[in-house]
Amino acid sequence: MHQDKQYNNQKEDVINFNQKVRLSILIGLIFLTVIFLGGFAQAKEKNEKTQICHATGAIGKPYNKIEVDYSAVNDKSQGNHSSHTGAVFSRETIHQFFDWGDIIPPVENVTTGLNWDVAGQTIWRNNCLIVSPPLPTPTNTPTPTPTPDPTLEPTPLPTPSPEPTLPPTPKPTPTPSPTPEPQARLVINEVYYDVDSSHGGDGNVANSGEWIELYNAGDAAADVQNWTITDNYYTRTITTSHSVNAFGYALIAKDSNIFDYWSIPSGTEIISLGTIIGNGLSNSGDLLILKDQYGNTIDQISWSVNTSILNPAITGVAEGHSIEREPAGWDTNSSNDFIDRLTPTPGQLEFDLKV
Repeated sequence: MHQDKQYNNQKEDVINFNQKVRLSILIGLIFLTVIFLGGFAQAKEKNEKTQICHATGAIGKPYNKIEVDYSAVNDKSQGNHSSHTGAVFSRETIHQFFDWGDIIPPVENVTTGLNWDVAGQTIWRNNCLIVSPPLPTPTNTPTPTPTPDPTLEPTPLPTPSPEPTLPPTPKPTPTPSPTPEPQARLVINEVYYDVDSSHGGDGNVANSGEWIELYNAGDAAADVQNWTITDNYYTRTITTSHSVNAFGYALIAKDSNIFDYWSIPSGTEIISLGTIIGNGLSNSGDLLILKDQYGNTIDQISWSVNTSILNPAITGVAEGHSIEREPAGWDTNSSNDFIDRLTPTPGQLEFDLKV
């Protein structure tokens, strides 16, 4: 009997051990499943992307269509695309504002969207290209029905002799209007004339750090070889071939190594004159005139006390600042086209620095 009791106890121990093993295996499988699903969801979230219309700040091409991670448009994050606020770009209202915002479609549990109204959705669905508004459809005015005159008995007339039938005069075929050719439109977009000590020398010195930024607001490239740039005293000629792309930038300076002080985006055309700009740009007031190879004036500005071109002139800025068009390419032949740029931005849009 003692052996039977001992046998039963051993049997219960085996059963309990097996139950514990099964329970441990079950808990382990649950734990691994939770880790796997969490990692899968996290990986899925990291790979999730959306397409947005990113505002460029350039009137010629107001938006670029780009693909970004959800984290770049999350309403709860700071400094991402959801902070690029501003109205939807419109050519009819551009004179009222200069800083338009991104267009972001709503994403569940990520963002409620930005500028997702009818205008924004129209631009987004058109690959972020601006759609010109259609012409209004004319409304036909119904013609009133005349009141019939009382019927009179016709007086019989003699039957006229038939006149000979003349062939119709052929109408000339209209000549279709020619399609407009793409055009370049270069402007003096930014000028760094009062150089601080951390960006080279100021004025007529060997290591002159002065530079001029050109922007092509047109839809065709332009080669600026044999173009000239003139200040108050001297004219300098661009003697080598340099192509400025549509919606692209070119930087003009005495030497290209001066741009080692700056972060220049790839694709920016660098033009070395081999000599200072003019006789050195004056901090108290100067002018710049850009002409093509035929002597046609392309753009011209003046600043500070020099009112020979713009009157009033562009307001002068402090050492280390620049004068820059806002937005890029905006040109109404007025000093109001320019702002005081505290941190100069050679070869790039200030708006894009927010990304």
